Amino acid sequence: MEPLSVYAPSASTGARYRVIYGGAGSGKSVFTAMDHLVECERTPGERVLVLRKVAVTLRASTFALFRDILTAWEWRDVSVNKTEMSLTWPNGSQIIHAGLDDVEKLKSVAGITRIWIEEATELTDDDLAQVDLRLRGVTADRHPQITYTFNPTPAAARLFGYLQVPTADLPSRSSRTYDGGNVFVQHTTYRDNPHVGPEYVAVFARLGGQMQAVYERGELVAFDAPDQLIKYEWVKAAFERDVSDAVHDGRGRLACDPARYGDDEAVIARFHGLALVEVEGHRGMDTNTLGQRLVSVAREHGVSAELTVVDDVGLGSGVTDTARALDFYCAAFVGGGTPLGDLPGLPETLAFKNLRAQAYFVLRVMMEAGRIAFARDLPVDVKRKLQEDLLAPRYRTGSDKVLEVEPKEGTSPTWGIKRRLGRSPDYGDAVMMGVFAEFVGDPVQIFL
Repeated sequence: MEPLSVYAPSASTGARYRVIYGGAGSGKSVFTAMDHLVECERTPGERVLVLRKVAVTLRASTFALFRDILTAWEWRDVSVNKTEMSLTWPNGSQIIHAGLDDVEKLKSVAGITRIWIEEATELTDDDLAQVDLRLRGVTADRHPQITYTFNPTPAAARLFGYLQVPTADLPSRSSRTYDGGNVFVQHTTYRDNPHVGPEYVAVFARLGGQMQAVYERGELVAFDAPDQLIKYEWVKAAFERDVSDAVHDGRGRLACDPARYGDDEAVIARFHGLALVEVEGHRGMDTNTLGQRLVSVAREHGVSAELTVVDDVGLGSGVTDTARALDFYCAAFVGGGTPLGDLPGLPETLAFKNLRAQAYFVLRVMMEAGRIAFARDLPVDVKRKLQEDLLAPRYRTGSDKVLEVEPKEGTSPTWGIKRRLGRSPDYGDAVMMGVFAEFVGDPVQIFL
């Protein structure tokens, strides 16, 4: 596990402000973590402060990354304190973590020589100024440095304004770096990372539009399309959030999106409360076997039939028939059916074209409110498909003011998820139904 050579300019700069920005897969966070580990190893007394807007998000991001690298490098002499999220070297160097929401901890931090702000676009100008003050008074021989890492979203323009870097001078992928003396900027994309496979690259080509512009060219444009139902930042937060921080009522939930042919997968998603804890994907599984598997999972984990939801359209009816033959009367979800009445938490002025649109809007509300979490140990391939599926749906409002969520099969090249994504959003649909299980089967506990 070696640092990418493309980051050699960032490794050698002595600028006080080091800006490294790029999209997912560019390797910017891995490089930054490695760089700080190396500095702590070779320079006694280094004290690195790693920051994000919210402290709890650091545990699953930078702290987990540092630990993974230490394991890969077999650096066993570094002491790791999981409770405090700190790393300590025999030479006195240390890496500590804190959030700007943890004021008391920040007040107690002293002797900082370097700072890394991950997802720096989350910070306000006041936040950035306060962080800057943490390095005042550090002796010049220590090369005090603040590293900012982030995706090239519109908020990045504000950060560059704070650093007084004209956005017109920002590096393209061809030039890669900008050196303003006190400020050094490097831009990379997933194309600079030789470890990124062709399947990963194909994702951006399929999604196209603004997402492709962000990741391939690093343009400071809106990451999310104007008509995108679920925003990237909500999905990212759900992946980073601990499952214990999701909304819980002690009950499990199951959702099944059946499929049999081609690239589509039959998906079973299991929730504890509103924490997605397990996902199964099956190709070519017949409805009878899928129904038996669904009942087996439900009984193994004590999930009631009322909170087990199956897409009952087409193939799904065979799954529900099998389940009911086993005396497991799961709830049927018919996406084209009539929406339910007014639900608490949804604007009363909204009217929905069908039940699927209403259910997806409930998912949107839950995601935005931060009430959903995705288990961190889900397989990488599952995480990728979940993200693709959840970011894919668009929505629109007709002349009759009825809200419609983009269907799987559309009527034009720009309206239909399967045409754009290249497959059915099976994983996203399973999550949508699992969250909506409350209202389909057993509307007792309302989370909205």
